[in-house]
Amino acid sequence: MNQSHSKLLKIKNEKQDPLVRMNIGLPKSLHKDIKRRALDEDITVNALALKALKEYIDKWLYYLNFRLNIIFLDKIR
Repeated sequence: MNQSHSKLLKIKNEKQDPLVRMNIGLPKSLHKDIKRRALDEDITVNALALKALKEYIDKWLYYLNFRLNIIFLDKIR
């Protein structure tokens, strides 16, 4: 088992959340860039996609929480 597979298993085991398979269509040039980036980081394309999607959703949740706090603070003033 290589390092990137063990990282994926660690992510899965930490959260006890089963993995779900998902297929998406990508432009060939984007797929090539993703493969190159994964090679640069010494991880699999799957691990890179998982990392990128998690970061994207975490930023969205942070923003959503920030907006909800502002709305709440405006209502109690």
